[in-house]
Amino acid sequence: MATRAQKKKAKSTSAPSSTRLGRVEIMLEDLGGKMDLLAETFGARFDATDRKIDALRSELIARIEVLEAVVRELAAAVRKNSEDIRKNSEDIAALRAEMSALKIEVSTLATRAELKVLDERVTRLEAQLAVP
Repeated sequence: MATRAQKKKAKSTSAPSSTRLGRVEIMLEDLGGKMDLLAETFGARFDATDRKIDALRSELIARIEVLEAVVRELAAAVRKNSEDIRKNSEDIAALRAEMSALKIEVSTLATRAELKVLDERVTRLEAQLAVP
């Protein structure tokens, strides 16, 4: 019969996979390694995704700032154009009123035919009076 020391020596030299518990421990250790690798891979992917999101966020913020500046400039230009249009409208109204007044004044003036008749009368009178 084997002594205790011999049994212990036999146990310690046998492969871990030789017992059911040993195989389960090996599988658990392998599974733990795979889980660690999986967690590390996902962590790296999440970090890479976070970096991409941060880069895109920074780029989009910069682009939005440019767009906001352009919108402010365009709004100022629109306000100025609105003022110019208002002034032009006032000027047009004033010119229309002036033109109406000139039309009335012109309508009271003699026509070419009337002036020709008047010129002929003056010429005849000058001839009768012998005005040089």
